[in-house]
Amino acid sequence: MDELGEASYFLSSEKTEKSPENCLFAQYHSPQTDSMKKEIMKQLMGNDEDRTIRVLFATIAIGIGVNIPNVRHVIHIGVPRTMESYYQEIGRTGRDNKPARASLFFNGQDISTNKPGMTTEMRNFCLQETNCLRKELLVFLGSASCGSEIKLKYERHICCSNCFKVCKCLTCATNKELQIQTDRKLCEEPEPQPVRLVTDEQRVRIQALLKKYRIEAGKSGANFGGIDISTGLTIELIDLIVSKCDKINSAEELFAEFEMWDITHAQAFFKIISDCALGIEPSKTR
Repeated sequence: MDELGEASYFLSSEKTEKSPENCLFAQYHSPQTDSMKKEIMKQLMGNDEDRTIRVLFATIAIGIGVNIPNVRHVIHIGVPRTMESYYQEIGRTGRDNKPARASLFFNGQDISTNKPGMTTEMRNFCLQETNCLRKELLVFLGSASCGSEIKLKYERHICCSNCFKVCKCLTCATNKELQIQTDRKLCEEPEPQPVRLVTDEQRVRIQALLKKYRIEAGKSGANFGGIDISTGLTIELIDLIVSKCDKINSAEELFAEFEMWDITHAQAFFKIISDCALGIEPSKTR
């Protein structure tokens, strides 16, 4: 609520107070006061026009014995121990015979073999990546005949996450192509932006000084195998650094990005680049 500020509340000409009754989300659990629980249930069971709550954080106690209308999405953060419990808990949604969703978020620890009370069936359900999850759940509960009927009644993309992956309807083909394009864009690393202006003349000067530093570094180290092997400062590396010298922010970035062997070389290179870009004549490269 500190982050959202006024956006946490539904305020209007009739509802002007930043009170719990006007908050867009609520918590329903044992420490909650009885009066607040009553207010929450009053809103959930009332008309949509009068309901302020949009997101409810709750334990399994919510919804027992009542049919709360217009619940469109149940999200589990963690895994129920049994399939029966999971089925009962996701049953809080869709009681008005309208489409609804159930999402289950978990990690390896949530379904580990040493998790107290965790059943093999529930663990296998979480790990299922190919079969229809709706069918898996219904078959486990004794409704084996529902398997084929599901496919006739629903489009596969709204059946479950596994069916969505293999749905070939026109809507899915379009959406998946858009998703692929979006994923590609997200995976593409943004092109580094210039952090300094470097003229062609300055690049020539930087290149000459870096090569001079390379020679001096080779003299001070072991000469076995030549300068390239003893220092890692190859001509190709210098040329690459010069081509990107306007986009290098620090010696640490230079060291990591170009996989230099010695941080002192990176620090010397960065000083040469910075000084030349500022028009400062380096007095000594080493």
